[in-house]
Amino acid sequence: MVELGYNAELTLVHVTTNSPHARTKLDSFQRAVGSKAALRIEAGEPSRVVAHVAGETKADILVIGRCSNESLLGRLEMTAYSIIRQSPCPVISV
Repeated sequence: MVELGYNAELTLVHVTTNSPHARTKLDSFQRAVGSKAALRIEAGEPSRVVAHVAGETKADILVIGRCSNESLLGRLEMTAYSIIRQSPCPVISV
């Protein structure tokens, strides 16, 4: 975990089946933006894995991304709704 300005810790969680490729891309992304966040790459059903990691790390809040496509559900996809339902803490969608 990385300590931030407000005594906060940031953990970046990515759920995928292609971990070697994902780690390379996410490491590159973090270097580009100057992030030193802890990185967790996990396999499994995204909403369950994210909820599990949030509980395990005692997260105070989750920040998830939105899909850029608008659909019948607005900009939140079913995975986002599932993460929100299963999360042990508040969720912000950006």
